Amino acid sequence: MGDNVWTACYRGVMYCNAAIAGIEKATIADDRKPALKAEAVALRALYYYILTSTFGDVPYYTGDINSLSVLETIAKLGRMNATETRTTLINELKEYAQHLPMKRTSEVKTTASPRPRHTC
Repeated sequence: MGDNVWTACYRGVMYCNAAIAGIEKATIADDRKPALKAEAVALRALYYYILTSTFGDVPYYTGDINSLSVLETIAKLGRMNATETRTTLINELKEYAQHLPMKRTSEVKTTASPRPRHTC
C-alpha cells in the first residue's frame, strides 16, 4: 500500500509540475495563466500533503522532469522536513488562491447528460 501511495502521489506531482511548466510556456493570454497554474499548485499541494501525512519527511521538488539529467537530479534528492514542506506549500497556496474562482462546487453548472434508464 505504501508503495502505491508513494508512486501515485509522485506521479501526480510530476504531472502538476509539467502542467505548470506548460502553462507558463503556453500561447494563451497571460491573464488566464494564474488561474490555471493555481489549479495545478493546489493539486500538487494535496499530493504533498498526502505524502507528508503518510511518510513524514519526503523529497520535495517543483521542477518539470523534461530530460534525463533532470530526472537523475530529482532521483538523488534527500528528504525535506515535513513541516518545512507544508510551510512552503501553504505560502504557495496563499499566493495562488486569489486567482481561483470563488465558487462552491454546488454552484458550478454541469452539462452532463442525464443517465439513461435501464429497463429489465
